[in-house]
Amino acid sequence: MKLLHGSDFHVGLANYGREVEEFGRSFDAFVDTAIANAVDLAVASGDTFHGRRPGPKELRIVAAATRRLVNAKIPLVLSTGNHDGMATIADPDSQTLGWLDAMQLDGVYVGIRPMVIIVPGIAAVSVLPYAHKRAVDDPGLTLRERTDESSRILEESIAELSRRMTTFDDIDHPYVRLPRVFVGHLTTESASLGAEAAMQMGWDTTVDPAVFDPFDYAALGHIHVGQQVSPKAWYAGSPDVHGFGEEADDKRFLLVDVERGRDPIVTILPTSPRPLIRRVVSAAREWTEVDEPFPEGAVVELRLRPSGKMDARVARDLVDAMRKRGALFVQTVVEEPEQVRSRSRALEAEAPVTDQVDAWLATQDAPESTKARAREIAVRALSVQ
Repeated sequence: MKLLHGSDFHVGLANYGREVEEFGRSFDAFVDTAIANAVDLAVASGDTFHGRRPGPKELRIVAAATRRLVNAKIPLVLSTGNHDGMATIADPDSQTLGWLDAMQLDGVYVGIRPMVIIVPGIAAVSVLPYAHKRAVDDPGLTLRERTDESSRILEESIAELSRRMTTFDDIDHPYVRLPRVFVGHLTTESASLGAEAAMQMGWDTTVDPAVFDPFDYAALGHIHVGQQVSPKAWYAGSPDVHGFGEEADDKRFLLVDVERGRDPIVTILPTSPRPLIRRVVSAAREWTEVDEPFPEGAVVELRLRPSGKMDARVARDLVDAMRKRGALFVQTVVEEPEQVRSRSRALEAEAPVTDQVDAWLATQDAPESTKARAREIAVRALSVQ
């Protein structure tokens, strides 16, 4: 069985001069890729929309793309995420994708609640919507206890979905040979986090990726860095660069060959997101040093560090020059000299940045892989001179 896995499209996001249609084109590209590769099943593992109240334009984009899959007779399974999940905690009927489920389109399966879906002749799919730890609302529990309880409940929910599939193990059962796929939007203990590391620290419920071992493939969403977290489990990652902090990540869809009782064979299909580029300029440098052309349509973060008071006209001229060299949008950040010197003096007077970050991380309840990625981001940010 050939499956296309995509995630975290965030249709409706518009930033850095980019319109809503840009992120919508990623969902269109997902559908184009599914049709071009004649896949048996397409899977979108959460955050199809950027918000819980998508506007008419976003709804039209997703509805039209979904119709193309229906016309191509390619089944589609969608899970909900934290961005497009329940408007009311523990109320599945408030799921953002509820309208699509209500349409009952042929071959379109929407996981607005935990369920096992049989895609006839293709796969048995367990879908688990995003589970927020606020659902464990016990004021008698500490934050750590509530997080641990949420993780236990989440892992038990996944195990229960797997147990439901054991009823297919009878040799005479019609579904005995169907590949078993898990689709969910969640964080695993071993995942390498990207720009969302600070957000995840101490907030998200995490699970041991070994919980996916009974499945033939686990199609995961939520983490924007595409990666494999166990022999059976992969994050597709986001197909677009959503902001600075993701600009170095490889963006992709995953084409997966899945068979019952065998580890999946995964082929990475790179996407082509708009480039995001960072540049630092100081008054001590010649402005011509940033005269190199940018990729057409690039988004640029320009960090200005003048040695004295900067004439705003100079900054505007530099932004205009970057636009003429291909930049779509230039975000400027100006550091005042005294701010830069004060930061330097404070850092010199205190312990090294790495020691400060390590001391703070030691107080946090999070997996070591999460701490390592958060440390990397924090040290890089605090070390800017």
